[in-house]
Amino acid sequence: MNAAQSFIHVRPTGGNVFNNSLLKVSLSRFPGLIGHSTSRVSRRINQDTFSLAMLRNTVFSSDPVLNMSVFDGHGTAESNVALKLSHNLHNSLGHMDPRGHLVPQTLFQLLERYRDTFGGDYWESLYEGREQYYDRFIRHCNTKQEQVLFDQSNQGTRMLFDHSGNLIDKNSLLNEKQRLKIISSFLQFDLEQCCGIPLTESLPKGTAPLDLDEWSLKFPGGSTASSILLSKFDPSGHPPEDLSLPLVDDQSYLVSPTGLLKLIVTQVGDSKILICDSNGVAHSLSRPHHPDQNREYERLQTRSDLISKDSFGEERFLNNFANTRSFGDVIGKRDGISAEPDIYSYLIGNTSQLPHSEKSKLQFGGDECFIVMVTDGVSDWLTDQEIVDLITSTVNLRGLKHATPQFVADEVIKFIVSIADRHADNATCLVLRLSNWGNWPTYDRTGASREQKLFKYILTPPEDLHPYIARDLDPNNDDFNQFRSDARRRTSETRDSEQYEPVYPDFDRWSHSPEEDQIFMNFVSKGYYTTSKVNFESISARSSLHESLPKASDQLGEQFSNILKIREEKINRIPATVTDPQNSSSNEQTNKIYYLAGPGFALPTRVTLTDNRKEAWLHDLSKPYVSLQSVSKYIPHGLKRKRVIERCYKKQIPLKRAMWLIKCCFLIEVQQSKIKHSSNLMKSHTGTPISPSSASSSSSNMESTNIHLLKEWTESFINILEKLVFEMSQYYNDTDKLKIWKIEISYFLKLLGNCYSVNLIDKGIFHRWLIEFVSKVENFELLPITLHILTIFWDNITKVNDHSNQLKSSHSSNFLLSKITDMLLHKYHAISNAKSMINDERYIINDIKKNNKLKDSILNILTTMIIKLFKEQSLEVFLFPPSSWELYKPCLYEIINKAQFIENADEIRKILELISYRNETLKNTTLVTDDKEGSQEEAISNEQESYFQNSQVRPDVQVIKISRVDSKFTSLLDDNSVEFDWTQYIEHNPLSKTEIIQLVLWSIHPSRLSHYESNQLVAKLLLLQINSFEGFPEYEIEDTLWSLIFQIAKLNSNNLSNMIHLESLYLLLNILITYGIIKVSTYVRKLISSGIMYLQDSNDKFFHVVLLINLKISPLMKSQYNMVLRNVMEFDPYYFENYSFDKLAIKVDDIKERITENDINDGQAINSINLDEMDLPLGGKIMLAEWYLNHICSNVNLQPVNRETLFNNFKFFCLNLKVSHHFYKWCEFIVYHQLLNDIETMALLIDILISFQKLFSQYINDHVLFMKTFLFIYNKILRETDSINFQIISFLDFWKFFMKTFPMALIIDNDLRNDLSVIHEEDQVKRQSLEQNKELVQLLMNKISENKQISVGNLNFVELFQNNLKILLSYKLQHSLPDFKRAKSVLMLLKSSSAHDYNKFMSVFLKRKNYTETDLVCLISNKLLSLEQIKTTLGGILIMKLLVYLEEKSDELFSEQHTHFINTIYYEHYMIEYVRSNYKNVLMLCDLKDPDQYKLLTRMLTKYGPSPKFVDATAEVIIQMLNENKETVPNLLDDLIQYKGPEKREFSDDRNSELNPTESEDDGDEDIEMDLDNSTEPYGLLDFTNLWVFQAYTLYRIDQIKRQEDHGNLLSTFIFDVIEVTQYDGLCSKIFDGIKDMNIVLEIIEIFERSLFKQILNHTAISKNYLIIVMESILSLSRKVTEVTPKTLTMSNDSLELLISIISFFNKSDETTLRENESIMDVVMKIFTIHQEYILKYIVDELQNISSAETMKTLIHDMLCLFERLSFSPRLKLILYEILSSLKSYTIYVATSDSEHVPVENLNVATLSSSRHNSQNTYFSGKNHTFDIPKELLRLPPLQISSFINKPRESKNSTGIPLGITPMNQERESTNGDLYNEEEKEKWFIFDKKSKSYISKLKTHAYYNINSYKTYPDQVKSINNACYNLALFDASFENKNPA
Repeated sequence: MNAAQSFIHVRPTGGNVFNNSLLKVSLSRFPGLIGHSTSRVSRRINQDTFSLAMLRNTVFSSDPVLNMSVFDGHGTAESNVALKLSHNLHNSLGHMDPRGHLVPQTLFQLLERYRDTFGGDYWESLYEGREQYYDRFIRHCNTKQEQVLFDQSNQGTRMLFDHSGNLIDKNSLLNEKQRLKIISSFLQFDLEQCCGIPLTESLPKGTAPLDLDEWSLKFPGGSTASSILLSKFDPSGHPPEDLSLPLVDDQSYLVSPTGLLKLIVTQVGDSKILICDSNGVAHSLSRPHHPDQNREYERLQTRSDLISKDSFGEERFLNNFANTRSFGDVIGKRDGISAEPDIYSYLIGNTSQLPHSEKSKLQFGGDECFIVMVTDGVSDWLTDQEIVDLITSTVNLRGLKHATPQFVADEVIKFIVSIADRHADNATCLVLRLSNWGNWPTYDRTGASREQKLFKYILTPPEDLHPYIARDLDPNNDDFNQFRSDARRRTSETRDSEQYEPVYPDFDRWSHSPEEDQIFMNFVSKGYYTTSKVNFESISARSSLHESLPKASDQLGEQFSNILKIREEKINRIPATVTDPQNSSSNEQTNKIYYLAGPGFALPTRVTLTDNRKEAWLHDLSKPYVSLQSVSKYIPHGLKRKRVIERCYKKQIPLKRAMWLIKCCFLIEVQQSKIKHSSNLMKSHTGTPISPSSASSSSSNMESTNIHLLKEWTESFINILEKLVFEMSQYYNDTDKLKIWKIEISYFLKLLGNCYSVNLIDKGIFHRWLIEFVSKVENFELLPITLHILTIFWDNITKVNDHSNQLKSSHSSNFLLSKITDMLLHKYHAISNAKSMINDERYIINDIKKNNKLKDSILNILTTMIIKLFKEQSLEVFLFPPSSWELYKPCLYEIINKAQFIENADEIRKILELISYRNETLKNTTLVTDDKEGSQEEAISNEQESYFQNSQVRPDVQVIKISRVDSKFTSLLDDNSVEFDWTQYIEHNPLSKTEIIQLVLWSIHPSRLSHYESNQLVAKLLLLQINSFEGFPEYEIEDTLWSLIFQIAKLNSNNLSNMIHLESLYLLLNILITYGIIKVSTYVRKLISSGIMYLQDSNDKFFHVVLLINLKISPLMKSQYNMVLRNVMEFDPYYFENYSFDKLAIKVDDIKERITENDINDGQAINSINLDEMDLPLGGKIMLAEWYLNHICSNVNLQPVNRETLFNNFKFFCLNLKVSHHFYKWCEFIVYHQLLNDIETMALLIDILISFQKLFSQYINDHVLFMKTFLFIYNKILRETDSINFQIISFLDFWKFFMKTFPMALIIDNDLRNDLSVIHEEDQVKRQSLEQNKELVQLLMNKISENKQISVGNLNFVELFQNNLKILLSYKLQHSLPDFKRAKSVLMLLKSSSAHDYNKFMSVFLKRKNYTETDLVCLISNKLLSLEQIKTTLGGILIMKLLVYLEEKSDELFSEQHTHFINTIYYEHYMIEYVRSNYKNVLMLCDLKDPDQYKLLTRMLTKYGPSPKFVDATAEVIIQMLNENKETVPNLLDDLIQYKGPEKREFSDDRNSELNPTESEDDGDEDIEMDLDNSTEPYGLLDFTNLWVFQAYTLYRIDQIKRQEDHGNLLSTFIFDVIEVTQYDGLCSKIFDGIKDMNIVLEIIEIFERSLFKQILNHTAISKNYLIIVMESILSLSRKVTEVTPKTLTMSNDSLELLISIISFFNKSDETTLRENESIMDVVMKIFTIHQEYILKYIVDELQNISSAETMKTLIHDMLCLFERLSFSPRLKLILYEILSSLKSYTIYVATSDSEHVPVENLNVATLSSSRHNSQNTYFSGKNHTFDIPKELLRLPPLQISSFINKPRESKNSTGIPLGITPMNQERESTNGDLYNEEEKEKWFIFDKKSKSYISKLKTHAYYNINSYKTYPDQVKSINNACYNLALFDASFENKNPA
């Protein structure tokens, strides 16, 4: 057998699990394990190689060893050392030496042969000290990491222990024999294969050493070698002694490692071997062998003159070798070039078998991700971390499925090829996947640096290249004064014939003859010319010479010097002024080179200097004592852009000199581009005159080039500034470096400001970058410097507008200003809600004073900027999306409150109110708003709000009272369909504090127990809230939740059972703890600080103790947990004695031991444990679940999972332990590992997934991958292994469920969609074939009956049906599982093949009634009987019995005796779906006199009643029951209102039952004695959880009231009694939502309006809660009317008269009264808006009536006067303006209409705009009737900001607003003093008051007719005058593209 093999044996994961065969896979074709890639890059040939091999029978391990190596060859093309190494080195390592051959003498003989063959001091000294060498590096090398050759470090030993405490690793991972094997194999291979020195031939004594020069021609070149040896870790460390023993061929441990691995690394040369730990950090496993390494210098002990630097600055050994160790390289052997390897050993791999304390002892912490091996062609361009990050980021981007090790290896090489230059070396990369592949953090540490390298090497040209110019160009004819306007770029349409051929300015092109070529070849053949190695700038960046023509080199250098001198003096010299190219004969030189150049300016000469001289020149420039005149005579080549700027701030060159240098460098680039462009122009028009069009195009081209130049300089400044800012965080804890950083950035900002002021920077680009940069800075430590930079350029960015009343600034971009505003407010919000501003490692605890000082300082800066925006900019920049406005609104109010001492603070506050209203309008909210919503007073009141208050009707009962309950949110939660997109909902509707409370109380309320997904849904929504909004304060959620818990603890037992389900509460808190939303440590701190645990009379401390016991406690919290329990010992020692942390650990360990002792494959061991007897709280159950999940998943020998195991684990996880999350993780595990045993197991899993489909959508991480694997198991595996059930059982319902529930998954993955379609069609065909193909049925029947031949033709269907049905139902007596399964299969086959006959005989069976309820349950659960068939045969009474049976015996159905023959999971789901489909009918079948059916009715009503889908049916049933059973229904209402859930045992202490109630149905509460027709007392228990009950009850009450005579007064009394009983709860406005009668709806609206109006006129005190109820009720009911009918919402005459009186009352009130009644006016005006169409029509009609016209004019006058007086409330003023503006437009329309005016709602823009034909205030209609429109209304001005703040004082010098809308009438004269002509009278115009001319015709569109911003046919000339469009912000109309 070969010692080395190129393949690996692994166990298949997808085949038959009972098949012990192994797969043989080639290592080079295993992309999922090993990736390899290599490229020659820029070299002619590729001398890099690699090898992959499995070594057997080795000295290193008893198991096969994986060997991977990379070899970097060097030398001539004939060198093949690397190739030899790749072919044979692994064979040398894998060769097992015969016993006794591997001894120290073996090494000594090798050293002796080296000495004798090559000679030299090195080998002589090494051989003489061979014993010491052996002792030091082989015999006594006992370190964990092997001691590197000639390195003095010694890290000592470390001990590792396993879980059992056994010592598994004490000494080195390598023994003496293994180290000797590596070193001797390397040296022997080097001698024999690489140097050609056979060991079998002994050298005669006295033989002289070899002639190395001659020998190196025979064996040229050399190679580095870096290798790894990876194997299973064997603690014994002994290789197999008896090689005849059979070997274990299974090497699957390399594919999926489950234990520790031993890694041996050998290094010769400078190739890199890296390992990536679990944190994504790169660790180098080897060190290079370079001459500059101290250890190599000491090893060689050679003269310093043998080590020199080449022209690149790299140190070389013997003037040639970059490495001091290599294979081959015969020429350097004598001086110490050797193949002695450095040897390292590491312990890596999976640490699941190690205790956590032992992991830290491993070198890299265990669970490493991958190993990467690269040659220097990669490591020269990328750092270690960059290589690792390139791999991890590629995997993160592409995904684990696509980004295999092979893919990432290719990506590394592609990256190198992208950035490498023409001198780059060969590149090779190997990647080995380890156990933790893919589990690294997503953070990319070096992404920016890699991106910079890409930009440096790809996107920008080399900096030192000279530009192309035209040869025949005279540089004196350039015109630099036309830098920005004279040229155009040449277009792509330019003909090829017009193109010119560019050349370099450095030298003429080489034109040569054949004779010259022959002379040159003769020189080359004689060795006078070699290939170039080093680039010199003396010629150009594209030429290089090295040792060229030695005899002529001096003369050549002199000639080149002359050329350079002539070039610089004659060509590159730029005069201050140049001649005009259009007037070249003129002697006038008027045009300057550039606007930066002053008179007489000339650019200095450019010279080529070496690096040292260039640095010396810069040093002189930075010294003030060196005169600028002497320095400025010349400028070195190579100083461009970023390099110049970096040199300036690094060397701190004085600013004036730095600016001179930057200007010169910039102008040089301008001059070069100018010369190049002029050359192009001259060459393209040689012999022809330059046409004007060509000159214009050329000028534009030049302009574009120079703009690009300016952009590049700007980007250079930006890159440096960004780098400097981010560098600050690196020096935060290093004061010295921080001081240097401050000096550098201070200087750079001054330099930046100077360049900015002289326009060396593109200000537009810089402004946009600065705003983006400040917005993306999230680190608070960087905020001060970034805000400081922003303040420097603030004025230029914002460009203060001189016209304060003009909203649109002509100098700055509104988009940019909006971006600034959003950024500043976002920062303000984030800082205001941040707990800490300090991130200093030296601070153990937070320094509060320093933190507050920093926060206040930054907030003050932000406040100042925002106030400036208020004062100086357009209000449009303060318009935000609704989600952002919710965050920014409190910040804006807080800022304005801070600005109380700022000038014009009142005006700013009024502007804020306008902004607030405008943003609220964007949200479409019309509810009553509080002006102090963002104030601190409300925040404090919210914190003190109590969520549980005593009922007014029953003081002993508390109800949930939450301010501003969102009933729509409750409906969404109750429905919670799988298809609903909660992510999108949260993004558009962020949760408020009250909504979070509402969400939590909803999930733990007893009436929502049927929502099994409620706890997970709460966690999902809270995580969406946190992750969807950047900077969201997570701690606020935690504080809110814990404050709620403290309020719950104060409830007494009855109220607690009514409103809280304790088990749901415990589960919810543990889920939130798991996701990190809340923390137990915070809860404990709050408990201790509150002092509750120390109060003797505090009973709620026991609630907290029991709650804490049921929470998951980490070991780190052990002491705090026990401390809380000890605090109550003096009151009750029971808790500490039974539930201390140690006691819980003992209980859990006891259960673990019992499970492991009785571990059976089907999971029966867990069913033998009674957790109730163990008295294990939920916290202990979670600990047990985590252990059990790890226990069943970490088993080395994974067994197939059958139906019993699946059911038992479901019962254990989900029912006993209450942790469904762990069960779904196990389901993923068995699916991905393909462990499903048969179709029956898969069917049960499908039943679970469908029954709990809402958990399936939340718990399964990757639905696509899960479903693909599921389909693979079903179609590829189970089709073969369980073919009978595959044909009989169909999963059509599951395929449909998945396609309906996850449509996006099918859109994303076409393969999955196709697979599902194919499977769906196959199942349909399969079902049809069973119905039609009798032969197939015969075949299946024979297989089921164990090959007992049953003729299909003579098939006795009755006998088969009856016999198998009897066997099926007798299972509970006989307990023969095979017979039961066989009978079930036969019946399923009969049902599928002959459905008609099957249903007929099943009906006969039902009619005989020879069965029990359990028998029916068995048939239904096994899908052999349907409820529809039972209903058709026996009626609905039996169905009710089955439903009651399910309610009473649900726990019994899950018992072990029913496990095998009753599928309880499917049965429950089937019954639920039947009830949902027949909801109303099932409810009506309930007999309220039967206690069991009564309980069933309450369960079904509370389960389905709140859902929007069933709310109408629920209301109908409740009303019908109220009408028919008035004696029983009152108790039903009480039970529904205070539903406590089913009777279930809670974890509690019997002695403290009053603190931990068992949530039973009968809790001793007194029933409510109420009169159904008259009582409103039940409404005292109204809350958001039982709103649906009161909606139904309200319908019943209103139905009873409207049957009575005086129903109007009775209805009014009922409504206001309800409001009084509920203590003005806002939910009262929602109890009318179920009303369908529109007459009743209108009547209720009238009642609310009339009552409110009367109270206002009677000066009755009105509470704000009452106003909210009235407004919400009117709003919701009015929407109901408009949805049903298109008619206008009318208002009664009485209400109209009251409304007119109220407006008159407001107008007559003083300002104090108006301010006090602001909220009331808000509601009144919104009611006016709701009825606006009807009221406007009423006013216009009355204006045409002579008797009532004066009244209407008085009303209009009052409204206009009130409009003028509402300056204190911009919001109200805007609402009133909308009303008046609409009234004005409607009156003009009616007065100018040619026909009978149409209703307001039927108006359109065309009729309105075409009807105006008179400009007077008296208008004539087509019917020759007139009415006088009040002049006051016509003079209603466009709404401007001046209407909200103090009016500007009149000034004679004021030019006014340039643009405005001015109506024309006869009172106004034209600019010439003449009256307007008749054509002008018919029109309105936009009149420019400044130029006194008309700009555009205007067509007005009535505001109330504008339904959307659609485009009208004449969109250019037509605009509308809606207050939100032009008038509101006084915006000017501009006909241009806004971009």
